Amino acid sequence: MSNVTLQDAKADLSNVVDRAAHGEIVRITRDGIAVAAIVPIEAADAARDAAARRKPGLVDHLMAFPGDDADLERNRSPSRDVDL
Repeated sequence: MSNVTLQDAKADLSNVVDRAAHGEIVRITRDGIAVAAIVPIEAADAARDAAARRKPGLVDHLMAFPGDDADLERNRSPSRDVDL
């Protein structure tokens, strides 16, 4: 992974894109702080797919319970906040 200033990236964008196309992650910095990255398309696709696969939590599972059984009455209020 390499760093390129925003000014240099704008001046030589085709070179930065070529580097990413060959598998390199290029971080774009502004005032010495990383603010963006040019990544290979495979890395972008993998990140998008991982974000789409959000696993449901316990509250999601409990809220999905149908509660049609007469013995089980479902409390439809939102889950409570707990101070830890």
